[in-house]
Amino acid sequence: MSIEEFYKKNKGKYSLKLINEWLKKGYIRGAKEINNLWYIPNNALSPYTKHGNPKGVAIYKNIVKGVNHCYDVFGKIYNISDSQFDVYIDELLKKHFLTVKELDGIKYYLPTPEGEEFVNMTKSKILKIFGEIGKVMISSVIESTIKNV
Repeated sequence: MSIEEFYKKNKGKYSLKLINEWLKKGYIRGAKEINNLWYIPNNALSPYTKHGNPKGVAIYKNIVKGVNHCYDVFGKIYNISDSQFDVYIDELLKKHFLTVKELDGIKYYLPTPEGEEFVNMTKSKILKIFGEIGKVMISSVIESTIKNV
């Protein structure tokens, strides 16, 4: 679909200028620019860009919150690598806090009843669920950052 069709699909919620910015940043996955025209996959979702700057275990809750509100979530919007993001996603999938569906060759994450409950959990409960995983994630993020410097 075109930029204008994506705009209409989202009922004018986002300006054409913002959609263009997303496209240039790679925030609409699967979109391609050909001869100065953007082609957006029909199933493309708006990126979850209003997430603040969560760190550690807070990213888990933030990802699920974005998915529950029908936004697209992926590593680039969190300024982390795809492999780091995949670790978060794998754990969320294992715990059934979200599910996945592939459309147009892109994995989109969908809400689950467990995910609805998850976003209302306290930080201490989330730490109990992901505490050890969170520590491992923080270590792997640090190691990955050091390797890339």
